[in-house]
Amino acid sequence: MLVEYDTEFMAAALRESAQQVLELMYFLSAEPAQRDAIPEHAAAGILEIFAQVEFQGVWKGRLIVAMPETLAFTMAGNFSGALDEPGVGAGIMIESICEFANMICGNTITRLGCPGIVTLSPPHLIEEWPEEQPLASERWLDTGEGLVRVSLELEAAA
Repeated sequence: MLVEYDTEFMAAALRESAQQVLELMYFLSAEPAQRDAIPEHAAAGILEIFAQVEFQGVWKGRLIVAMPETLAFTMAGNFSGALDEPGVGAGIMIESICEFANMICGNTITRLGCPGIVTLSPPHLIEEWPEEQPLASERWLDTGEGLVRVSLELEAAA
C-alpha cells in the first residue's frame, strides 16, 4: 500500500532536506540543478559514490544519494574539519556520505509528517543507482562543486 502524498510536496520536502543538510552539516549551498546539466552529468558517469539507507515502521522505503567522488571528499573534509585531502581518507569519506544519506532521510520523513515510528537501518554504500522506481521522488542539486542526486522511495508498511 502506498502512502498517499502530493508528489510535489514530497519532492519539495526532499529538496529542502538535502539543501538544509548540505548547508548546516557540510557548509555547502545548493540550488536545483539546471535540467540541461543533468543528462550530461549522468551520461558522463560522473556519479561515482552511491549511498542508501532503508527504513521501516509506519512507513517503509529507502533514500539514495549519489555524487562525484571529488564532491564526496570535499563534503567529508568540511564535515570532519580536515582542510586538505590527505586529512580525509576513504573511510572518513564513506562514513560522511553514509551519514549524509541518513540525515536527509530522517529530515525528509519528519517534513512529510510521518504519523508514527520509523526505524532507519545503518546507511551503506551501494554499487550503482537502482533501476528507476515509479514511486520515487528524485531531485538533483548543484553545489557548485558537483551535482548531488537524491531519491526517496516511500511505501506504507503492510
